[in-house]
Amino acid sequence: MMNQEKIGKYIAIKRKEKNLTQEEFAEKLGITFKAVSKWECGKGLPDVSMFKDICNILNISLEELLSGEDKSKGNNETINYIKYQKKNYRKKSIISIIISLFIIMFLILLIYFVNNYNKIKVYKLAGEGENFDYNESLFMSTNIKNIFVFGNVLSKNEMIKEDDIKQIYLMYNDEEIVGGTYSSRGIIYENYGYDEIFSNEITNNIDKWFIEIVYENNNETKKEFIKLENEEKLINNSFFERKENKISTDNIDKSKKEKINKEKEDYRQMLIEFAEKNAFVKTSDSFYEKKNNNEYTNIIISTIPQATMINYSNKEIDVILKVYAQIYTIKDVKNTFNISYGRKRNQINCSGKCPSDIEGLVHKYVEYFDKNYSDIIPQESHWGTLQSEEKE
Repeated sequence: MMNQEKIGKYIAIKRKEKNLTQEEFAEKLGITFKAVSKWECGKGLPDVSMFKDICNILNISLEELLSGEDKSKGNNETINYIKYQKKNYRKKSIISIIISLFIIMFLILLIYFVNNYNKIKVYKLAGEGENFDYNESLFMSTNIKNIFVFGNVLSKNEMIKEDDIKQIYLMYNDEEIVGGTYSSRGIIYENYGYDEIFSNEITNNIDKWFIEIVYENNNETKKEFIKLENEEKLINNSFFERKENKISTDNIDKSKKEKINKEKEDYRQMLIEFAEKNAFVKTSDSFYEKKNNNEYTNIIISTIPQATMINYSNKEIDVILKVYAQIYTIKDVKNTFNISYGRKRNQINCSGKCPSDIEGLVHKYVEYFDKNYSDIIPQESHWGTLQSEEKE
């Protein structure tokens, strides 16, 4: 290290040779005279940034300043000191860059966390009424879309057949959320933030949802209201994935239950293999997506085959296919019309400003899905049911 006392005395000598007081010398350097006094007493050294100015004022070389004498002896002490200062500066710079990168990464992760944590919620909905049971319904709320999947209505009254069911509505308190003819039921979705169908009040009070069923019996139009119970299937509000509850099938025998569960799992594995084979990217346990130029497709793979969906979008149209039931929902991106097509019954319903060639538009996308997804679309005889359920 440098000899502080020797350097301080040398500064004092050269200052006096220039007929400068400590105050005058300090003023030229932009510091206090106390700092100059401290150097000259050997109690400290000037900052590296001041070396050049000191040398210019005292008319000495840097080597002379650091050696504390007029004649340069080329001692290694001076060179080593300069190297030490450069190395120390470089080290501080690297540490500053690393800290800055960590702060940027933390902010990015924080923004991602705020925008995505607790933003995906999936509920299974079901309920029991006097004459009907309602099951296999799903509601999915994300920060992109809210999606409601109509379930199945099963009559418990031998005098009421499926064809007697005319209308079905999803209700919140006394307010109708969505609904229509029972035969055209399918999937209803709305982009997050529109709040025309699924407002924050409605989605935050799912416990107050119920189904209104309009049916005919003995030549009379009647209504039945079923309170919906919701079962939380997925909410991304934890850092560790939890196992899902097993499907409750207490009302069927063990062998049939195992057979149906195996078919459901086999179908689910087939969907996963199809998605991976066709370059879909897995974004969660149930979501696979693929982007191609102006087209976007995602497959929602559920543990319930009837809830499996394919969502296809381009610049003009959004199409959702409920795969197992073969129910299509077709909407334009401006949300001016909504077409529902039940393939099993070959029934088309449209609301809003419907296009002139509705059948042509429906046929176009049915052909598209048949061509591109034939491997996962069940045979017509099995639309809406599992094979084991039919055989029994």
